[in-house]
Amino acid sequence: RLIFNMNNNQRTARVDVLPNGNVVWISALIDPAEWKKGRRHFVPQWLSLSGISFRSSAMQRKRAAAAAALAARLAAAARAFELGYGKQAEGYSEYLLQDGGLSVNTFRDASGHGAGGLTLFARHFDFTTDRFVPELSDIARALNTEVKHLAYSRYKPRLVAVDTPVLVVPMTRPDHVVAARLDTGQWAPLLSEIYATAILLVAPGSVGGRAHFHGRLVTPHYEAAACPPIGSVIPEFIAYLCCCEGTAIGTHTTSIDRGHPAARQSLIHIEFDYRGGQQAKCRIGGNVVLMAEGQFVYP
Repeated sequence: RLIFNMNNNQRTARVDVLPNGNVVWISALIDPAEWKKGRRHFVPQWLSLSGISFRSSAMQRKRAAAAAALAARLAAAARAFELGYGKQAEGYSEYLLQDGGLSVNTFRDASGHGAGGLTLFARHFDFTTDRFVPELSDIARALNTEVKHLAYSRYKPRLVAVDTPVLVVPMTRPDHVVAARLDTGQWAPLLSEIYATAILLVAPGSVGGRAHFHGRLVTPHYEAAACPPIGSVIPEFIAYLCCCEGTAIGTHTTSIDRGHPAARQSLIHIEFDYRGGQQAKCRIGGNVVLMAEGQFVYP
């Protein structure tokens, strides 16, 4: 919705324009005593925005498209390397992939990462961060967890934005990430003031012992126990690491997994170059598995 505030001779009013074209008018408080005397006297007051969730289906479509683009790029790059299109270099191969009108640098690193090695693509992005986030008690209440699972982490919650604004919430252990359950009734009041479209829960360590971090994407559009793909918010996760205290200038290598033995699991490898400021270069990918193969036959 579009929200307008109008202040005409202290007669404050809020006008909301909804996506379906409807217009909602919310006036300031009318003094009942003056109303009885026939005078419409308005008492100046703040008009609350609480209860409004600043999200849209467009954001969800954008996130889904970003996740699909990540998988499609890695799949196309892996196939290109298998067909020998990559340019050989010392310890890796490089291939320039055309994704629509966008040129994407992709790499195949075969140094000790399983059959076929890692397939990664490169990206350079700007990011913004904000320390103004909800109180830990409010976050814990919305996630049906305990404050101690958040307060004792050496990381702190932060709002970060690359493609979309995401509230990154660190927890103390991966099992706390898995056990968190979003109370959808708390979603709007929790995020209405910071305009985040999703929460990324992260914790040092992993469920399977293969990664440095465990991550889980949380929005009211998924079931409470769901572990959806996190590829669409990896740039925001990298931006979060860049702005954490103690992150040194230079090149860093890390990894993050999602899911658990009872759900689909995936492992994402990350390399990023941080030179200070609000910019980063990264390589994102993992092991690509061939699930099926077909051929086009022309008559």
